[in-house]
Amino acid sequence: MGKDARIPFPDSIRGSYTVLLLAHCVIHALMLVAATAAKLDFDRLSFRVEFQILTARLSEGDPSAKLNFHEWYTMLLGEIGCEQIPPRHTGSPRA
Repeated sequence: MGKDARIPFPDSIRGSYTVLLLAHCVIHALMLVAATAAKLDFDRLSFRVEFQILTARLSEGDPSAKLNFHEWYTMLLGEIGCEQIPPRHTGSPRA
């Protein structure tokens, strides 16, 4: 019983959890801004689809590209706002 039963690298696990939580908040913030700009209900955007769009746009980044951040960000929000899911029925609860 004298051995320590804790996880061997709690700091790295805590750090990974923090990064995932931060990424989740960033994606939801982007979704909110895109929905507001497109005058949509926030629920019309899919987290999974927006994550895929953001991953694709971040991976194609080229530091030598002439596109500045503001233009890139505006295009990203436009693309996020275009990817809508069908409206939900108001009578049934969300599962």
